[in-house]
Amino acid sequence: MSEARSVELEHKVFPDGETYIRLTESVSGERVAVVQSCYPPQNTNLVDLLFILDAAKDMGAKKTAAVVPYFAYARQDDAYRSGEAVSARTIARLVETAGASHFLTVDIPSNKALRFFKIHSENLTCMKLMAEYLRTLPLRRPFVLAPDDGAISLAETVSKVLGTDHAWFEKSRDKVTGTVTTSGKDVDLTDRDVIIVDDVISTGKTIANTARIAKKQGAQTVMAACAHLILAGDAEQTLRTAGVTQVVGTDSIEAEPRPVSIAPVLAEALRRIW
Repeated sequence: MSEARSVELEHKVFPDGETYIRLTESVSGERVAVVQSCYPPQNTNLVDLLFILDAAKDMGAKKTAAVVPYFAYARQDDAYRSGEAVSARTIARLVETAGASHFLTVDIPSNKALRFFKIHSENLTCMKLMAEYLRTLPLRRPFVLAPDDGAISLAETVSKVLGTDHAWFEKSRDKVTGTVTTSGKDVDLTDRDVIIVDDVISTGKTIANTARIAKKQGAQTVMAACAHLILAGDAEQTLRTAGVTQVVGTDSIEAEPRPVSIAPVLAEALRRIW
C-alpha cells in the first residue's frame, strides 16, 4: 500500500442549518477512508458522513471505506413493535448509496445491524487495547463483569488479557418505556476491584444497576470501561451515585482526552482490507 495522506475538508453550516462539504484535493483513483464517528448529534454526523462519501465517489475514488467507530442507530436493528422503523437498515442503505465499498465500525452494540449491508462490513474491537491500559492501573484482585449477555465477549477479552475472572449479569429492557432491569448472579466479589465492561455508556443506568449489585456482593471498588462514552444528560452523576469511582473510554467520541485510542485497530483493519 502506498503512503497514506490526509485530505482537508471545507466544512461550514449555512444560516438555515444546512451543511456544506467540499474535498479540497482530488482523490481520483485513490482508496479513501472516511473516518466519521456518529455520536450525538447523530443526525448531523450521519449527514456529514454521507456527503463526504458521495463527494469522494464523484471525484472518482477507487474504493471508499466508511469508518464509523460509533455506529448510531445500530441498536434499532429490528421492528420490535408494529410500525417501527428499522433504523439500522435505513442507515446501511444510505451508506451504500452514498458510495461506500467497505464499512468498518468498533464494538457495535448489536452485530445484527451489519446483516443489512451488502458491501463488506466488519465489527472491530478495541477491548485488547482497553485491557492493556487497565493493566497499568493499580488494581487489587480485579474482576471483570459484563452488565448483560451482549457484553460477554468484551468481558472475556479483557479478563483474558488481565489474567483474571469474569462473569455477567442479566438485563431486560421494557420495549415501550425503555426501563432497564438488571438481575445479579451469585458471584463473590469480596474485596475485589470490579471492572464493568460494555460497548456504550449513554444514560449510565445499565452500568449503575450493575455497580449497585456488585457493591452489595462485596466489591471493594467499581469502575467502568467501555468503547463509546456518550454520557448523555446526568449520566456521570448517575454513575457516581451508584458507586462507580472511575470511567474509562476511548477516543471514538470527540470529547475531552481519553486514555485509549482506537487508531491502531482502525489502521490495521484498513491495511488488511486494502
